[in-house]
Amino acid sequence: MDERILDATRALLAEHGYLGLSMEAVAKRAGVGKQTLYRRWPRRPLLVYQAYFGGAARTGAELPDTGTLAGDLQLATAYQDHVFKQPGTVELISGMVADCLVEPDLMAALRENMMRPDLEVAAVIFARAVSRGELPGDTDIHAMAEIMAGAMFAHHVLYGEDRPGFRQALATTLAKLAD
Repeated sequence: MDERILDATRALLAEHGYLGLSMEAVAKRAGVGKQTLYRRWPRRPLLVYQAYFGGAARTGAELPDTGTLAGDLQLATAYQDHVFKQPGTVELISGMVADCLVEPDLMAALRENMMRPDLEVAAVIFARAVSRGELPGDTDIHAMAEIMAGAMFAHHVLYGEDRPGFRQALATTLAKLAD
């Protein structure tokens, strides 16, 4: 049943975009009751995150392990760049964040279900670098993950940029901390 709901969500996102997606339309398309939908995903941003981005399990599956911090950062930022450049992604993320900014409880749920798991997975890159001796043992791996994710988010969503070389420059700058 969950997969039917997620499939319906993806189809409606493709047809109408984030702003045109309603929970009622998802329930109808999936052939489930609204209560069933709301019990699993109480708000639209949480459902859309799972359907569009695949949740934290997807993030873990995309985690590179090249054996070097520089290599991992190049691949991680390339993946993030690829995701942001998919048609409709920036608009979708902007809509999700806008919905959450006006409701503190919803923002807390989005942080708990989307942002925190993604940052925990990204922190693994820096934890591996610490264990290989590429970064000092007292490196704040969570801050490093936030810097990487926040820079990519700001570049694509807030600044609306598509400057060639940005992700490489970010990866190189973060890797230089290991020098």
